[in-house]
Amino acid sequence: MIQSFQLILYTSTIVLILANSRGVNARRCGLGCHQTSFILPSHTHHAKGNPQRLQHTNTIRALVAPSSTFASQKVSHHPAIVNDPLPTKMNRNSLALRGGASVLGSAGAGGMMVGPLSNFFKSYPYVVAFTICATKASAADWISQFAEAKKGNNGNSGNNKSTTSKRKSGLSLRRNLAFLCYGGVYQGIGQNYIYNNLFSALFGKSTSMATVFTKVLVDMLVVIPTICLPVAYLIKAAIFKYSPAEAARRYIVDIKENGLLVISWIVWAPAQALSFAFIPEHYRIPFMACVSFFWLIMVSSISGRVGKE
Repeated sequence: MIQSFQLILYTSTIVLILANSRGVNARRCGLGCHQTSFILPSHTHHAKGNPQRLQHTNTIRALVAPSSTFASQKVSHHPAIVNDPLPTKMNRNSLALRGGASVLGSAGAGGMMVGPLSNFFKSYPYVVAFTICATKASAADWISQFAEAKKGNNGNSGNNKSTTSKRKSGLSLRRNLAFLCYGGVYQGIGQNYIYNNLFSALFGKSTSMATVFTKVLVDMLVVIPTICLPVAYLIKAAIFKYSPAEAARRYIVDIKENGLLVISWIVWAPAQALSFAFIPEHYRIPFMACVSFFWLIMVSSISGRVGKE
């Protein structure tokens, strides 16, 4: 009975020591700056005169020796280097996770590209926003115009050559210039200030559900109908040289008859929820530029339809 109890006690000791050694290894790989060690309980003075107990003691030392050897080694203070000649599986996993995090930051092979790009986005946010959004808006409008011209050519294939020639030359450089200015000035510079500065000052930078919901709600009910869409029509009116009253009329027609505001809500409500919850500030405008590329194709088609009327 006593021997069975001793065997259970020794087995529990082995399990606790091995668990402690793994915890030390994991903390050492995760932190990399704390030198930890533990002391093996010595059973030598208890084992004298008892061969069976001495055998149990030797068994414990044989099992724990590799971990204790590792624990007694000097640990480097470098956060990514541990003086372990044969890293355990947990060590390798911890180092792999640390390597992945460093790539997302600025170190590692992939970080050699991501780091400078991220620093440039942080250092020149308005230059980046204007360049990306202006290029994107111009490209989206060209795609819309080419699609409209192709549709017009197919619809008038039986007409005379003059009509076909007119359709082929129907691409509007002034319309594209309007979208380029709208993309660079408002979607680039304006939205960078509104969403990264003004919203942060009004609602904070928290990514909690309440904060994200508030930002999305204000964006859908205030920013889009009173700033985002009207600015597009006013810029177009200035380039095409018609009055602000005519721009307002076309805007109202697009909302009532072509569902412009509803389409904007469908596209931007989920996109902005994702943006405010997960996208870092210096990547927010490029992310919105990717979404608005397809949104601007729809807006260009809708506004071009009213312009022809």
